[in-house]
Amino acid sequence: MKKQFPSIRSVVKTFLNGVCLALVSPCALSCWLWDCITNGSESMFLFWAHVFSVFPGQPGVFLRRAYYRLTLDRCASNFYIGFGALFTHQSALVEKNAYIGPYALVGMAHLGEGCLIGSRASLLSGTEQHALDEQGRWGPCDQTRLRQIKISSWPILGQGPWLQPGRLLRRIYVLGFWWRAIRVDSCGSSGKNRRCRSQ
Repeated sequence: MKKQFPSIRSVVKTFLNGVCLALVSPCALSCWLWDCITNGSESMFLFWAHVFSVFPGQPGVFLRRAYYRLTLDRCASNFYIGFGALFTHQSALVEKNAYIGPYALVGMAHLGEGCLIGSRASLLSGTEQHALDEQGRWGPCDQTRLRQIKISSWPILGQGPWLQPGRLLRRIYVLGFWWRAIRVDSCGSSGKNRRCRSQ
């Protein structure tokens, strides 16, 4: 049998991924330190997510991918995230070959293998992030009320879908502008003490 050697393209890609991991590692370290100091605040994570979201072209894709590989709960080394797209919470999981289009916002989500998230998509972290106080005013986001969205392998979400917890999204092709379709596969709180259960 002939020995299979990696292609030049794959070697270059692996090298660039390594370089970008080294470049973003101080940013990831600052997120970890800030998390320790503030007991779970994600403000530093969001700061760097905003910074890397506006890096243009292929260098931006490599930098965003490297940053999320070091900061999300779990993140594959071979996924695509476009210009202006960002994760709003670290409690996210990204499987291999996932695609996230430009300007998409991804909250607490588990993106299955090969899923295609269209541009300007919004994957919410639940419907109860904010609650009214005694004076009838909306309060800040309550991290304990966040719920995870799970998208299984190979669905396609067209441009601009708006997804909230409802139902587990499986092999459904979403090609319209608006869609309320998914039920969370698990729920719990963000941070170190997460609890999940099937629904």
